[in-house]
Amino acid sequence: MTIDIDAEVSAGRIGAEAFRNLELAEVNGQASAMYWLEARLKHLERVVESGKAVDIVTSEGFFRIATKADLHAFCAEALPDAYACFLRDSG
Repeated sequence: MTIDIDAEVSAGRIGAEAFRNLELAEVNGQASAMYWLEARLKHLERVVESGKAVDIVTSEGFFRIATKADLHAFCAEALPDAYACFLRDSG
């Protein structure tokens, strides 16, 4: 079964399996994986900017992303390589 992470983000919840796919892309580290992951982060940012909170279930627990500050703090900790690419390409 394919997980549509953007659909999960739009619905306001990233489940554990979807988040694991994000982690795997982060660990992969190849350019194509980073571009894919960066696109997911940009979609997450758009959803949060629209005023919708997104709940994320990880192996470490449950996180709520309700603001851009939440997003940046979470990504810097959970997906640091993709976050660095995201910042570079956003600025």
